[in-house]
Amino acid sequence: MISIIIPAYQAQKYIQSCIESIYSQDIELEVLVGIDNCKDTYDVIKGVYPHVRLFYFNEHVGPFVIKNTLVDEATYDDVLFFDADDIMNKNVLKDVVEVLKTKQYIKLKYIDFYDGKKVNEKEHVMNDAIIAIKKQLFNEFNGYHPWKCAADTELRMRLEHYNISRGDTPSVFYYRRLHGNNLTLSKQTGHGSPIRESYKNIINKNIKDKNWPHPLIKTISNDYNRDA
Repeated sequence: MISIIIPAYQAQKYIQSCIESIYSQDIELEVLVGIDNCKDTYDVIKGVYPHVRLFYFNEHVGPFVIKNTLVDEATYDDVLFFDADDIMNKNVLKDVVEVLKTKQYIKLKYIDFYDGKKVNEKEHVMNDAIIAIKKQLFNEFNGYHPWKCAADTELRMRLEHYNISRGDTPSVFYYRRLHGNNLTLSKQTGHGSPIRESYKNIINKNIKDKNWPHPLIKTISNDYNRDA
């Protein structure tokens, strides 16, 4: 049993294939999709997937505030954060749940692919956005900083700083879709952008000081609607 949380902004081109890849898993699960004030994405999936728990955020708050918020809506103790433009590999969630019986969080293997191009078969384990974690631990850490980008890297390094037990799964878990709107590729939030550099400076200071304070509070939004 696991809760899958998906923040979605301008994901109308991809989110259906993402959801369908999740529901192909042979395990009890729930899917919570947080629409980040984007009517185009909302209209694509509203009423199409009756088992999806759909939340519409009335202001654009960013993926990390959505994740912080929907953790408290999740039913299960095991939580997986997933991206609306990625594709989950077949029958991999059962491995995640098994590993979380003894570990507190998991980083997951992935393969990059580009729209309209052949999948690159090189495996990676460095993407911090896709992580499975125990809900209690996430809340004890006060979740993500409410940053526009890079908060997933900060959380991963915070977990490592506190020596939280990390697990791994044996197979490729998902295929990461690369396109111009990825946070790491866009001009506004990508590598080298002013805002990402400011967050990088905070992370580098933490590394230098060997000090990783948790956020003072878990930043959430109360301005959202649940679909019936």
